[in-house]
Amino acid sequence: MELDFGGGQSDEAEAVASDEDDEDEIEVQDVEENAGADGAAAGPSPCAATELSMDGGELAIERKRCRVSGRRLTVRDAAAADDGRLQLLPTLLNATAAQQLVVVNTFKIEAMLPWRSKPVRQLVRAARVLYGKPWFDHVYYDVPGESSEPRLGLARLLVRAVSGVRRELLVVQRLELAEHRSTCVLSRFNCRRYKWVMDPMTGFPALDAVPITRVVRLEHVVPDFEELGTRWGLLGTPATTPHTPHERRRERFFTNVFFPWTTNSITEAP
Repeated sequence: MELDFGGGQSDEAEAVASDEDDEDEIEVQDVEENAGADGAAAGPSPCAATELSMDGGELAIERKRCRVSGRRLTVRDAAAADDGRLQLLPTLLNATAAQQLVVVNTFKIEAMLPWRSKPVRQLVRAARVLYGKPWFDHVYYDVPGESSEPRLGLARLLVRAVSGVRRELLVVQRLELAEHRSTCVLSRFNCRRYKWVMDPMTGFPALDAVPITRVVRLEHVVPDFEELGTRWGLLGTPATTPHTPHERRRERFFTNVFFPWTTNSITEAP
């Protein structure tokens, strides 16, 4: 099973975490606009700065460079990690295996919660070791051209730059709505049931590259333990079930409406 749980920790604890002490300040080329869902530009960069100069009688734009915190990792190594879950990363990022990424464990987002009128700062995490264990968050995100509700995905990699160019995005594994059981008590309380969107080439969930500006908010997701217990008995857990394509196709999950994202770090503002 693809996910681990850590949603119960507060944002105060996150702020003092020391798991990212190995990050460096890395100089990258800034861009005028952040990459869109398909790698196209969409929106101003937080540290974007350009200047106009005259060179040989022609007007030219000189892009500035900026420094970002993170860790260097080749596309090849990122694609090979986690048993090959991200093996299509070179295609997804339109990058070669030898090109370098700058990756981090945590992104800050301005989340839009359905019950609030103003954005709330949240932290999205994707790390094999954070607070001493794996931590991968689920997020809702918008997809250009889709007028329906946001997609749900599991963040697997947080990228700050690709081949020396700033490009802040999340690599997520996609989920889609699954059939619900009318007798299920979670469905009665509007917990939504999901399943993986499977990639037939890899046997793993399909991937999306999501610009950070397209992320809507975090979501707390739990396994469908009733379905898991029916197949594997009382000892069936996310940690003990096989990591096979066949099993991934059968896995089901629920959004957790009982987890309101109202920790002490979120004020009572509207």
